[in-house]
Amino acid sequence: MRPPPRSRFSWIVVVSIGAAACGNRGDSGQRPPPAPVAPARPDVTAAVDAATPPGGPAAPSPVIDLTADRTNLRKWTDAICACKDKECAASPSRDYSIWEKELILQRDVPDRQPYVTAVEADAVLRELRQRYVACSRKIKW
Repeated sequence: MRPPPRSRFSWIVVVSIGAAACGNRGDSGQRPPPAPVAPARPDVTAAVDAATPPGGPAAPSPVIDLTADRTNLRKWTDAICACKDKECAASPSRDYSIWEKELILQRDVPDRQPYVTAVEADAVLRELRQRYVACSRKIKW
């Protein structure tokens, strides 16, 4: 048996679909130039969200007053530098040791981190501590 004859319409549809799939538009064969693509902007919202604490943005850190620390350390340094024996140096040494131990313990407390950082970064306190250590080494313990 012979297959049924194909109609002219079916051939036009097949040719049209094939031409569209291959990109043949029936014009000169040239495609229009691609539209310019703007560079992608980085998405910073994820980074901002990750850096923002759950309660909202952090309040500005308070100014830390180290006047009392400087005054006490200056007093202890002057006292120990004036001493020649261990009996004289016992009191300022004890007070300085207590202050140092409290400072070390506060390193692990999150609320006290700004204070500890300020004390360790302060140039005046650093100089006084070095002077205190130099004077205490001169004493015969």
